[in-house]
Amino acid sequence: MVLAFIKRMEPFFTLRNKLPLQIVQITLIITVISLSGAQLLLPNRPPGRSTTMGLGMRFRRWRSLKAYFILNAIEVVFWAAVAFMMIRGNSSVCIGTSCALGWVVFVLAGILSPLAKYLAVVCYLDEVRQSLELSIPSCEEWTEVNIHHSLLRIIGMVSGRVFIGPELCRSEQYLDAAINYTMEVMGAQRAVQNMRPWLRPFLAQSQPEVKELYQRIAEAEAFLQPVVKSRIEAMADLSYEKPDDFLQWLIDGKDKFPDKDSQNLAKVQLGLTFVAVHTTILTATNAFYDLAAMLDLQAELRDEVREVLLQSGGVFTSNVLQGMKKMDSFLKETLRVHPTTMASFQRKVLKPFTLSNGQVIPAGLMIAAVAVNSDPFIFPRADEFDPLRFYRLRTQAKDEGSVEKAANNQFVSVNQSSLTFGYGRHACPGRFFAANEIKMILAHALLRYDVKLVGSETKRYPNMEFTHMSIPDPSRKLLFKAIGV
Repeated sequence: MVLAFIKRMEPFFTLRNKLPLQIVQITLIITVISLSGAQLLLPNRPPGRSTTMGLGMRFRRWRSLKAYFILNAIEVVFWAAVAFMMIRGNSSVCIGTSCALGWVVFVLAGILSPLAKYLAVVCYLDEVRQSLELSIPSCEEWTEVNIHHSLLRIIGMVSGRVFIGPELCRSEQYLDAAINYTMEVMGAQRAVQNMRPWLRPFLAQSQPEVKELYQRIAEAEAFLQPVVKSRIEAMADLSYEKPDDFLQWLIDGKDKFPDKDSQNLAKVQLGLTFVAVHTTILTATNAFYDLAAMLDLQAELRDEVREVLLQSGGVFTSNVLQGMKKMDSFLKETLRVHPTTMASFQRKVLKPFTLSNGQVIPAGLMIAAVAVNSDPFIFPRADEFDPLRFYRLRTQAKDEGSVEKAANNQFVSVNQSSLTFGYGRHACPGRFFAANEIKMILAHALLRYDVKLVGSETKRYPNMEFTHMSIPDPSRKLLFKAIGV
């Protein structure tokens, strides 16, 4: 038992570390163990488990935790230890969502700005065409297509074109990671969350889901290691023309990100797929299901695409995508009617409080605010899918000379009546990239295919709903037929 415990603690005590670092590590371990023991003696523990999602709030409101200090402090100190070991390179202790999201936030905060160059879209236009050809058959006759399955590969390739470049984005190994990593992270997160917080540093790594996640990271490192090594060596040649993709931006950002070894870069790449691929797939699948149920709308959107392309000489540019205002409205309405969550946001109660009617809200409770998407005071006929709702609002705002009102009704806009992409400093920084990606895929699909529901279906396929989530049914198929055939 003692030997097993010491082995578990071995990553904390590496001989290569200097004595001050060992002292910090030992202090963190003793603190976690002490707080865990104190928790067992706490008579009235608050309901629910402590989670990492409210960590920032706990720091800001540390003094308000009062009797619940110990419960939250255990996890705060433990994840402080995890963060410390990440900095030292002992990443094997970092598991689940905290690891992935930590790297994602780290990267997005510093070097996501170069994505603006890709809003011109010309650089990966070819990837959209080729991924559609590879993932959707020629469809000379009405052909059944599982569009969700196809979009997994299409969006994996198109996003990968920007993330790791054209040479690697079609690799089956990369696509497998881009498609499955999110599911593996969520599985590991659930496995760890179901454990008592004080047990996590000792038992988390032995969970099958966590082992599977580590295996994925190791495979990603093995995949990227020769690429990273080759690029770094080639950079010694002054005539070397560096690739223009996210992987190269990471390598170039050595001043901001000194840990540019292949394992850390692999984690960053996997973190990008975590936040970029599946969220885009869900929105695009919802959009295709809506399109298939509205044949007249397909013709109207197709005409708009042709019109804006005619003005640009047939070349897709950022201005062309901005000119697709009807498609922009359609996508925003798709997000409004089919949000991925039925709550605008969720927050954890850190301190008990009493409502005006006398009802007491205890600490530890998760409270969800109902989504504003269906509020009839904000959206007339809120239960009706109106694809041109926001197009009319933008046109009206333009006639009134209200630039702000017009901007607030764009697909990527965030405001108090449009919270799907977040709000304020929590707004999704990659929404512009995702919006252009979805528009290009839909535009190309509309120019090439007619789409309809299978068989005698006339109504849009219903989404699958569980807890507070709502996602398109991934098993449903659509009928595609090439235009002009």
